[in-house]
Amino acid sequence: IRDRWYQRRVRGLYVKTAEGEKTVWTRNDLVSLFSGIFFAVGWFVLVDSAVWAHMKGETELKWFEFLPAVIISVTLPMLTYFHINQLSSSEDNDLYTQSGYSTRLKIWFFFWFSLAFGCLGFSVWVLIEDFIKPGEPIYPGIGLVAQNGVVLGVILLLLFGRKTEQDYSLLT
Repeated sequence: IRDRWYQRRVRGLYVKTAEGEKTVWTRNDLVSLFSGIFFAVGWFVLVDSAVWAHMKGETELKWFEFLPAVIISVTLPMLTYFHINQLSSSEDNDLYTQSGYSTRLKIWFFFWFSLAFGCLGFSVWVLIEDFIKPGEPIYPGIGLVAQNGVVLGVILLLLFGRKTEQDYSLLT
């Protein structure tokens, strides 16, 4: 009975192992796994484009053109430290009292989301300004925009893909 209750509650992916035991892959495990893979692929594309440009010798990414990639990577832990359902607390809307946690969290999310979307915009600006010219290779700029887009997608995947224990109790 307990196993059936746990199966309904976790709503995970079950895999049979060689010993016959079940391994539970919850939604949080899968979201974390795919987020890590996408984050690594995004950085690989950026590093590959920078090395490719250096090997060709035609153009290189300057130090400030890496800033959007670094800053958006800093926004990843800042935005995913909290769960998204902590924003919807309706009983504490006063900013200056102890119960204004939800309001302060909304300001936190607004600041870091603005910074993340600003990094994406800055990477598009670098692409247009420095790499869309006749005779210039466009791959380093595409790599920068792709890395920023992938990391922003990872942020959104981690924010909206994870579930808390409250969410699991609502499903049963």
